[in-house]
Amino acid sequence: MPREMTRQAVRQEAARSTMEIQVTHKERTVRVALSGILDREGVAALAARVAPGLAGRGGRVVLDGAGLTHMDYRATRPFISWHRRLRTYGHELFLQGW
Repeated sequence: MPREMTRQAVRQEAARSTMEIQVTHKERTVRVALSGILDREGVAALAARVAPGLAGRGGRVVLDGAGLTHMDYRATRPFISWHRRLRTYGHELFLQGW
């Protein structure tokens, strides 16, 4: 069987997968829908996309993870650090659909 027709390993398929981030703002709430694979780099991209919507203090971030196919364990530490930084500025983080 030609190599092009053989099924690639799931790990190889996952390595090429990317995370998509959709951000909506309403008053003091930033809603974020995630899809794909959340990894360490994805947490940095997530924080960068959410930051402009958090003017001032006391904002609310709602992360909808229903579309995630996987969360890499190496994303845990940066994710927790980002949550702590949000709390320093009085923001709240809510997880939905995880």
